[in-house]
Amino acid sequence: MQGYTVFIERVKDIHRLGALQGHLGWDQETIMPTKGSEARSDILSWLAAERHNRLIDPEMGQMLDALEQDETLNDDQRGQCSRDA
Repeated sequence: MQGYTVFIERVKDIHRLGALQGHLGWDQETIMPTKGSEARSDILSWLAAERHNRLIDPEMGQMLDALEQDETLNDDQRGQCSRDA
């Protein structure tokens, strides 16, 4: 079950990065000072790259492979670890 817990924490981190991108993007479109655009673009670019790198990390694929074979997971957990989800 430890593998499942680690996997879910990684997925939550990826989601958090996406949420930060969304908030910063909204701020950029609504209330950001004009002179802040270069710094904001740099931050958004870094967040996008970090999120992408975490998604394609070979270790994530290995975790998914292991979790697909884990017979101790219930149906909900198995669904959260599905490549089709």
